Amino acid sequence: MSRPRRRAALAVAAAALVALAALVALAVLGPAPTAAAQPVNAAQPVTAGAIEFVGQTPYVTKPDDPWGVRIRITRPSRPSNLEVAVSVYDAVAFRSEFQETLANRIFGEPVLPVAVFPLGSLTPETNGDYSVGLTANLGSRDGVHPVRVELRDRDDFDVLDEFVTHLVYLPGDHTGPKLGVSVVLPIHEKPALQPDGTRRRPDEAELAGLSLAIDAAGPLPVSFVPTPETVAALVGSNDPRAGAVLKSLRDAVGGGSLVGGTYVPVSLPALTAAGLDSEVAQQMERGAGTLSEVLRVPEPVGGTWVAQEPLDAASIDLLASRYGIDQVVATEAGLTPIPDQLVTLTGPFQLDGERSTVHGAAADAGLSAHFDNKGDQALQASHLLADLAVLYLDLPGEERGVVALAPRTWQPDRTYLDTVRAGLAGNPVVEAIPLDSLFANVPDATDLGQPLVRRPAVDPGGSLTGVVDEIRAVRARLDALGSVLGPTNAVSGDLGERLLVAQSADLSSPRERTTYLAGVRKAIDEQLGGIVMPQNRSITLTARRGEIPVTFQNHTGHPVKVIVRMESDKLTFPAGETLEIDLTRLNTTHRFPVVARTSGTFPIRITLESPDGDLIVGRARLTVRSTAASGVGLGISLGAALFLAIWWGRHSLKGRRARVLMEPGEVADLADPAESAAAALTPPTLRIVSSGDTVQAVPGGEGNPSPPVPTPGTLGGG
Repeated sequence: MSRPRRRAALAVAAAALVALAALVALAVLGPAPTAAAQPVNAAQPVTAGAIEFVGQTPYVTKPDDPWGVRIRITRPSRPSNLEVAVSVYDAVAFRSEFQETLANRIFGEPVLPVAVFPLGSLTPETNGDYSVGLTANLGSRDGVHPVRVELRDRDDFDVLDEFVTHLVYLPGDHTGPKLGVSVVLPIHEKPALQPDGTRRRPDEAELAGLSLAIDAAGPLPVSFVPTPETVAALVGSNDPRAGAVLKSLRDAVGGGSLVGGTYVPVSLPALTAAGLDSEVAQQMERGAGTLSEVLRVPEPVGGTWVAQEPLDAASIDLLASRYGIDQVVATEAGLTPIPDQLVTLTGPFQLDGERSTVHGAAADAGLSAHFDNKGDQALQASHLLADLAVLYLDLPGEERGVVALAPRTWQPDRTYLDTVRAGLAGNPVVEAIPLDSLFANVPDATDLGQPLVRRPAVDPGGSLTGVVDEIRAVRARLDALGSVLGPTNAVSGDLGERLLVAQSADLSSPRERTTYLAGVRKAIDEQLGGIVMPQNRSITLTARRGEIPVTFQNHTGHPVKVIVRMESDKLTFPAGETLEIDLTRLNTTHRFPVVARTSGTFPIRITLESPDGDLIVGRARLTVRSTAASGVGLGISLGAALFLAIWWGRHSLKGRRARVLMEPGEVADLADPAESAAAALTPPTLRIVSSGDTVQAVPGGEGNPSPPVPTPGTLGGG
């Protein structure tokens, strides 16, 4: 039995004896008096003791070289006699065995004597940390050895706390190519832009740490993938620490280590499957524009795409054909598995879409797992370095490369990056390389002598379920509003940003997305509500032609452009029924020429539309009263008057002739002027008279006998 195991057995036996003695004492003496009991001081926190990893020797290249680890110790609350024990185990044979050691599952016995250091014999450093070490007498073979470091109580043999790190032992001759590692660091926060248009303030502590972390990564050829929305939030913050982050990021990406992307992380398969390729275009355009403007780089996207969301074949086709992407880093989970794979893939490959092929590289899942803010950052960085050494030892001396992609949720940490930088400095088997160098210089992986071809995994499905139609509808209204406000307005741009954030992969439920979309709709309606239509009123036209004044009010605070559509069944509009006008003032009055088709009272329907015709801004109704005669009515009236005049003239003439034919004595009967006028207005009545073979029409009629008809050739009676 090893020394730790013997101590544990003795501890168990001692505890059993102490418990038995206590029971005997209680039975003989009885319980202690209550007055003698001592109160517990609740103000004093109870700690069990802890040991924390601070740093270590990153690698050993010669037998019998020293190896050490720095630790920070928290003493337990109770009196104790502490010691630190360091146990070195045999080198791991496979990467899967290495991953087991990360969970403190170590097989076998220590290969070196357990090094025990009584805490009282150690001299603390000025900051209170301790250093312990041993001689790495591990032979001539390269290997990565698990090391368990324990904080123990010397009196009762309890293990109070422990951690596992690794001793990277490399005594061999390493003259061949090193394993290249491309470190890819996202700079990302969940959306700062809220559904109501406000921005969440960045966390002050995170800002301070982020600036230091970016500075620490500067000497390494790290590829940065900043989320444009996160960068925009930094610009909008008045915190000087946000400005420091932006300065550090500008300095870090100046050498071409910037990889662009969409404005917020999105699921490309979900957007393309829904027919929302135009939204992808909006995401790409705003993302590239934001990074270019803020970070002062001409082409932030380039030809490389880093995908933390799953891709599908259609997404690859879209990236390749429309956006010129020819290098894609994808997560291993988003790719089809490699059959009968024995060792970790450490090279690029051919990534096929439906119609396009790009150069692909897999972000190693094991390396990504070492980026976790919940754990000890220095220890996790040491695990990353040890994991890289294990990968090298799979196939030493061959030119290979891997991608270490940090998850978006990982907050860059200075301690972590300082540890990685120190571990790669002078490392005989691993080196940091730019992402472009991995694609350009590392040979492509092969499968049975042929280039390895991989494809995206099964379609991951849509993350926009239930909101696709709403996204499309809101985009249509927003585009129409943009045509009203003009291309340079800031309002539609701000609302467009909210619409893009509604598509973010950070939003986990349709309800969160719907909240953003509802906020955009409300803001659009508020803008349209600032354009006030004329009130219903009555307008009188006293002539056939005239002008109708219409006043529009603009309370939006900026110029707008609208289309006015006039409609009426009884009016025509010589200048056209539609007119584009600019509302640049609070009140704008425009006079519309009209022509009345008839007199009377009738409505005018006024519709205000967006210039693209896709949005109704408002509707109004005016009442027009026309008192002018129309051309048709006037013509009818004149014709009737002319007809009456002709009729009057003809019958007046016939009346005079009839009076000439009357007897002289009958003229006196018409002396009354009124009767004469009435007779003149009455058309003459003719009576047919027959005499022998002669037929004549003579004045007279029934009830109005005519004078005797003279014989031919005579006048009167004689």
